[in-house]
Amino acid sequence: MHAGADGSDELLTTLLTRGMSASLDGDTLTLASDDHTMVLVAQTTSPDLEALLGRTWTVVGTILDGATERVPRSAGVPRLHVGADGLARLGTGCNSGRTVVRADGGVLVFGPTTTTRRACPEPTRETERRVLAVLDGPADAVDTDGKVLVVTKGDVGLVIQVR
Repeated sequence: MHAGADGSDELLTTLLTRGMSASLDGDTLTLASDDHTMVLVAQTTSPDLEALLGRTWTVVGTILDGATERVPRSAGVPRLHVGADGLARLGTGCNSGRTVVRADGGVLVFGPTTTTRRACPEPTRETERRVLAVLDGPADAVDTDGKVLVVTKGDVGLVIQVR
């Protein structure tokens, strides 16, 4: 490992190889030894949610109580065809419908959502229940790298592939 221009690589190597104490206070991590201290502050950036409009979103997994599960192969694939204006055609894997997707200051807001009301067999019914739970009002959290989108609301979430 070679040292960066500011010497931070060398300092980090010293802290890691000679031992250190670590403390976390909110978004600030402090690494310290007898001779050196390094303070790291998390930098958060809001994802560009507007860039997700005008694309197709395919739900590949659901989250319940922190556990992620793939959409069962026997279930239909939930999908949203989101227009550039935020109007979306929705397929829950069983029923179809429409919703609106709006990017509002780093948060996705969904709804109103309307769907057909066909009775769905399990496990498709459970997948649909999770999809509709998330697509109802503002999301609690959104994380994306532009290709994968994770949206959560309460204890339910969706893992979405964006194309």
